[in-house]
Amino acid sequence: MKKRWADGCYDGVFLSPTSIEVDVSDALDLLGIPHKSQFRPKGYTRIFDEFVYPNILIELQGDYWHSLPHTRRRDAEKATWAIQQGYCFLEFWECDIRNIGAEHLIDRYIIPFL
Repeated sequence: MKKRWADGCYDGVFLSPTSIEVDVSDALDLLGIPHKSQFRPKGYTRIFDEFVYPNILIELQGDYWHSLPHTRRRDAEKATWAIQQGYCFLEFWECDIRNIGAEHLIDRYIIPFL
């Protein structure tokens, strides 16, 4: 298990990262983009999947769980909070990560902001 997940960042909720979290984190590493996995902004109780320096928050949405109504409400609240705080907020969906690839999504949606 990678150090960033082994240091308690999940607050004991999950034991390991999902495969799409690993794919995106590895792609960011490969492209040399500074980031922090499982990032909790100061003053906020929820964790975002990735923080790309200096100001990008990324949520990685699994196709099944994040399509459920209660999860969609929570995800919308997180997105609203991030935008209101001045972050650039991005969502990557599992189907896109699998079909297009994490590196392509990063090239297309993150690199233009850096």
